[in-house]
Amino acid sequence: EKAAEFRQFWGKKAELRRFKDGVITEAVVWMTSRSSRHNIIRDITRHILLRHTRIRPEDLTILCGPFDSLLQINGKDPIETTPDIIASFDNLVKKIKAVKNMPLEITLV
Repeated sequence: EKAAEFRQFWGKKAELRRFKDGVITEAVVWMTSRSSRHNIIRDITRHILLRHTRIRPEDLTILCGPFDSLLQINGKDPIETTPDIIASFDNLVKKIKAVKNMPLEITLV
């Protein structure tokens, strides 16, 4: 059963949830403040490594905090600049997809 496999993989993080469309399914929710959403990948990685390996928490070091400053634009918090970054990326995607006479079709960026 897929739900059992999901619960086995995620452990206590897995929960049964009802979504707006009425669908009830297993899900994992990562609660975080708005200003630290970019750390969710770190939290997921940590959870998976600690759950599925023999790594002890004190032996695990995930280096992503030092890169927070790279997300800043003009000294602004990463959350403040996210819309600008997404808009720039969307613009780049449109330009890439607009290129004609490519030897291969670009389907996803």
